Amino acid sequence: MEFYLAMDSKVFSREEFRLLREAKRLIKDEFGEVISLTSHNLKQEICDFAKKSGHGAILNIFEKVYQDHPEANSTNPESGIHAKRYYRGGMLE
Repeated sequence: MEFYLAMDSKVFSREEFRLLREAKRLIKDEFGEVISLTSHNLKQEICDFAKKSGHGAILNIFEKVYQDHPEANSTNPESGIHAKRYYRGGMLE
């Protein structure tokens, strides 16, 4: 089963969706804020909370989910987190 979220209608696997729900729970526990998994800024919101987080669990989830979606990844100099970039199936450094 695949899940479509608002983020540019990308398809996430069941495992990736589970990880996103885990990130949502961790953000609520640590920061007391609730994020929507249907938000158009979901990637940026998780990235922002990962930068502020006191432990690396949210960052690990961010990397696991978005490394499998290279078209959703981009290097955003403002984010402070540089996503992996791919070209023709190979990772760029």
